[in-house]
Amino acid sequence: MSKAGLISLAGFYCLAAFASAATAATFDVSVIDNAFSPEEVTIEVGDRVRWTNASGGNQHDVTANDLSFASVTASSFTFSWTFNSVEEVRYHCTVHSFMQGLVSVVAAGTPPTASSVPTISTGGMIALIASIALLGLLVLRRRKEI
Repeated sequence: MSKAGLISLAGFYCLAAFASAATAATFDVSVIDNAFSPEEVTIEVGDRVRWTNASGGNQHDVTANDLSFASVTASSFTFSWTFNSVEEVRYHCTVHSFMQGLVSVVAAGTPPTASSVPTISTGGMIALIASIALLGLLVLRRRKEI
């Protein structure tokens, strides 16, 4: 493959990695005994929230107040929901009504709040690392040719 072809291919992989990492984020909420942590998250349209119940035996669930989503009721579960419009969605645990939370969905490009920490998927991270490694190899190869 020509140098131009390799550089084009490397550029494509870099763009693909950054695009997949930037298109949607996952925000984690822990379901703990008697609370959601954090109780409130601010995300962008297209992002998802992943609730994980690792409370150690107590049964909980995650149910939107408007019933747009609901997880199973169990002592251990992971439940995800993707939010596709600007909205505020309040949710609760049907077993413990005092457990309540809020997902604020904002338009893309709105700065996230300090309590909203996105995570990158394993696939996105692998693509990013592979792209950086490929670019590094191309730079080293180019240096040898000069």
